[in-house]
Amino acid sequence: LCRMAMSLVAPRQPRPPPAASWLLAAWLASRLGGAGARGMRSMEPARQCFNGELAHRLCCLGHKFDDHMKECWPPALLEQELDPYVACCGWVPDVLVYAPPKTATKYLLESVRNSWLRVAQSHWHSMVGYEANYEFERMKPPCYVITVARNPYLRHVSQYFYFAVQNEKSLAHLELRHGDAILSRMMWTGRWATEKDFSNAPFNFLRADFKKANLAHSTDFAVNWFRRFGDVVGVDLFDAGKRRPHSKYIMINASAAKCKCNVLVLLYEHLRHWGMAMGRFLPSVHLQTKVKVNTAAEFFYNGLYKKFVARLRYTSNETEAMCESDTMFLSFYTGRCVKRDGKWEILPGTRQALPTMEEMRRHGLVVRR
Repeated sequence: LCRMAMSLVAPRQPRPPPAASWLLAAWLASRLGGAGARGMRSMEPARQCFNGELAHRLCCLGHKFDDHMKECWPPALLEQELDPYVACCGWVPDVLVYAPPKTATKYLLESVRNSWLRVAQSHWHSMVGYEANYEFERMKPPCYVITVARNPYLRHVSQYFYFAVQNEKSLAHLELRHGDAILSRMMWTGRWATEKDFSNAPFNFLRADFKKANLAHSTDFAVNWFRRFGDVVGVDLFDAGKRRPHSKYIMINASAAKCKCNVLVLLYEHLRHWGMAMGRFLPSVHLQTKVKVNTAAEFFYNGLYKKFVARLRYTSNETEAMCESDTMFLSFYTGRCVKRDGKWEILPGTRQALPTMEEMRRHGLVVRR
């Protein structure tokens, strides 16, 4: 009776929905269908409840007051919504797809969504907006994080072409969602105003612009991406890889690793093994065979991309920067960086059988093991 009386006078505090609440969401969405079904799975809030991004983060992470010491959940706000936390903060994800750009994250995102698990996606660690650090802080065990590694030999080219031409609307959306710093970190140079300009550019012009973007990306965003991933999630992917050096994927159990969420590391170059890996990691997720993987074939630059890759030869300073990125220190890519005559050479693909000491001496090679 005392608890009932208190509930009548005390303000209702919003709480993140329990782990099983996605079942209710799935049932309601199946009745709504179409846009309603998509809305039930949205990680983004239905409306703006807070004054600014920092206030949103603080309140949705459980603080009582925002950055201006304003009450996060006043009675007036609580009375407006059936579930104020979901309305103002979005659903708490069960799964976080957290990987560098151009690693088939869209494919994974759609596949997980189709299983009716709540899923968020991020390429960024801790920038302004809905980045991985924010989503991971909101997650509650049992939870799952999926990341993907891809050799920078082709990933960087793919990212450069994808972001090469951006209209004002796209740029404004990226700035609003991730902050001003995003534009200088995603290999967008601003050189190409239209698709026609980009398509008609001579190879040497494209190559010079790509080199500029590649060096900046390799020495900033890509240099320690997986180390920062480990800092956010609480795992050491490099140590985990050493324990299974020839595996096509890595699974990290949260209990064994003493971290919050289970982690799956997929390899882009071994896409055919993803179904088997996902079957062990999240059996309820069935990877869709007809979902688009965001490849160059889907975009206007498909032919240009193929010609560019066929003629591409990396310079020594590009190769050195790419080989110093922590992606190349993952066990998947052992032997893909080779020093020949004092200069590093990066090779496409994944781990190969290492040459013998005699072969290395004969050809003057130094292989990063």
